[in-house]
Amino acid sequence: MAVIKKHLTTIVLFALLLVLAVWSLFIGVLDVELSGLLQGDREHLEVFLISRLPRLLAILCTGTGMAVLPKDYPSALRALADAEEKRLALETENAAQKQAIADFQPLRQYLDTILSSESTMATSQIAADYDMSARRLNKILHEEGIQHCVNGQWILYREHMGKGYTKSITIPITRSDGNLDTKLHTQWSQKGRLLIHQILTARGIVAVMDRVNAS
Repeated sequence: MAVIKKHLTTIVLFALLLVLAVWSLFIGVLDVELSGLLQGDREHLEVFLISRLPRLLAILCTGTGMAVLPKDYPSALRALADAEEKRLALETENAAQKQAIADFQPLRQYLDTILSSESTMATSQIAADYDMSARRLNKILHEEGIQHCVNGQWILYREHMGKGYTKSITIPITRSDGNLDTKLHTQWSQKGRLLIHQILTARGIVAVMDRVNAS
């Protein structure tokens, strides 16, 4: 009994810390309910596992690293106030990250839609988006090590083949002597179009539409 009385303050403070730690798991910018966790609600579980639990562990690890237990009530209040300040800072950061993800979602969906399209575009069509000729665009892509010309057709270098950037189509032509023939022609997929956009952007070449929007 004497031992318990001697350490009563420590026991009470530890119990208080434990209660507050568990309570902190269910408060924040986004609501998390115990019933939702028990029912396996996906949103509740994501917030709990990605935000609340790591936050609590970080606070506890910080407190453990300090290796100082509150010796009296005012010290305990100060420790709890510091922990609450860190908790609020983490909540603000998590809310900002969630908003950034939400802002990026429409763009990601747009890119997913574009990349899933099976339609292709001629080099001249893509070049027109940047107010340049197909010849200039082909030259740039050659300088960037993307393609080279073989028998009159621009084809990808080996390291870029099989990535879904281009498709070869056969088009009918009429020779100067009047004979009918066919010729292979390279067209770009939407994924290839995005690759070209990244290359041109790195060179400081902006699409006509982006110039209009910027002005």
